[in-house]
Amino acid sequence: MFHGYWWRAAHRFGPFDAVLTPINGPTVCFPHCQPPSPWPASLDAGQAAVAARLLGARIAVPIHYDGFHIDGFYDTRPDEVSRFLDATSAETYEVAALKQGEDITL
Repeated sequence: MFHGYWWRAAHRFGPFDAVLTPINGPTVCFPHCQPPSPWPASLDAGQAAVAARLLGARIAVPIHYDGFHIDGFYDTRPDEVSRFLDATSAETYEVAALKQGEDITL
């Protein structure tokens, strides 16, 4: 979730070589979580782009996308990586949108 502690984390532990950030911004409606909230349960693409900047990331690695959608329970939007790439296009950090099984050397 987007919160006010990005600056504190950056101050205490940054700058970060890499930040792994969820980008799918799901809304959830689980039976044990009623009434459901209309707000995303984790970062969406735009929020993730800003969070990586505030953390002082050298590289942003998007996570939690493609394959997590469950109609009516865990609703995400399509094209999450494309939306993240659009949101990060003006950022100064690098983006490493890794494919499953792919690694990165820092």
